Amino acid sequence: MNPLDEVMEWYNFNINQQNFFMEILKNSHKMQDNRVFNAILMNYDLSLLEKKERKNKMSNLKKELDDLTIVSLWAVFEAFLNDSIKQKTDKITKEITDPISNKIAIYAFKEADRWIKNNVLDFFKTKNTEENENSNINFDSFIVGDVKDIYTYRNWVAHGKSGEKPAVKNLIPSIVYKRLTNFLQESKLIENILEK
Repeated sequence: MNPLDEVMEWYNFNINQQNFFMEILKNSHKMQDNRVFNAILMNYDLSLLEKKERKNKMSNLKKELDDLTIVSLWAVFEAFLNDSIKQKTDKITKEITDPISNKIAIYAFKEADRWIKNNVLDFFKTKNTEENENSNINFDSFIVGDVKDIYTYRNWVAHGKSGEKPAVKNLIPSIVYKRLTNFLQESKLIENILEK
C-alpha cells in the first residue's frame, strides 16, 4: 500500500468541499434572502465581501490547502523513507560479526533519520553507475531531482514562506503525490502500485 494515499484522500475530500462551496457562492444571487446561506457566509467571514473578493479568498484558501498538503505528503514520505533506511541499517549491523565494527556501525547509523535528506536522496542515484551494475534498481537522477525540488518547496512552506519562493514549477498535490510515489516505486521501497 502506498503510505501517501491517506493524505490524498483527505485532500480530495477537502477540495470537493471547497468546490461545492464555490458552486454555492456562484449562485449566491439566488439565495440572498436565505437565512441559512447568509449564516454560512457570516461563519466564514464572507458576508461582507463582494463576489470577486469571495472568489479570491477561496482561491487563497485552496493555495494554502495545497501547500499544507505538500508538507503533509513530504512528512509521510520522509517517515517512510526513514523507516526503510532504519530497516536497511539494522540488517547491515546484524550482519557485521566483528564486535568493534558492529559498534561502529551501530553508532554511525544511530541517527540515520537525522541525515540531510538531499544526501540521503543521492544514495538512490544508481543509473549508469558502476557500483550498481548488478542492482535490480535502475534509478534515474531526474527522479531524485524531482523529489529534491519537493523537499526545497516543503522547506520554504514549513518555515513560514520566508525568503524567495523556490523556482519549482507545477507543484500541486497530485503531481507531488505522483513524483513521491514514483520515487518509492523505482527505489523498490514499495511495489508498483500505480499500475492498477
